Amino acid sequence: TIVPAVSSADGTQINCTTLPGAAGFVDLSITQNGVDYTDKVTYEFYSITPQNFLVLFPRAGPLNTSTPVLLQGNFKIIGTELARCKFGELVVQATMDNTANMRCLAPAHVPAVTVLYTTFNNQNYHNTNRTYTFYVSPNLS
Repeated sequence: TIVPAVSSADGTQINCTTLPGAAGFVDLSITQNGVDYTDKVTYEFYSITPQNFLVLFPRAGPLNTSTPVLLQGNFKIIGTELARCKFGELVVQATMDNTANMRCLAPAHVPAVTVLYTTFNNQNYHNTNRTYTFYVSPNLS
């Protein structure tokens, strides 16, 4: 199957969109003229869906305390140095302690219920269908 590709402005990257259902091992080659192709290289593509994310803990935290957040799932991820969590519009670094656990620190935020998004390449964010609530800590007196 042939899909269109776009070269980056500096010419060092080529970006293309995989077809739906393209998860798995795929032979990839490129052409600049539609005739002469590079040698094939096998890549493993993965598909991330909201169903991959099973548990978010905790689901809420105080506004300014950098609460550790755990997101458990059933996904296989390779090369996680670019993993991120996005709480609404705020992006934070994430870590993977194995292929099923993503951890990040909730950022400082105003009181709100935010949708949690994740990425494994710092580009394509996936809606986890989970929300995280930022709340004002109660004052004990």
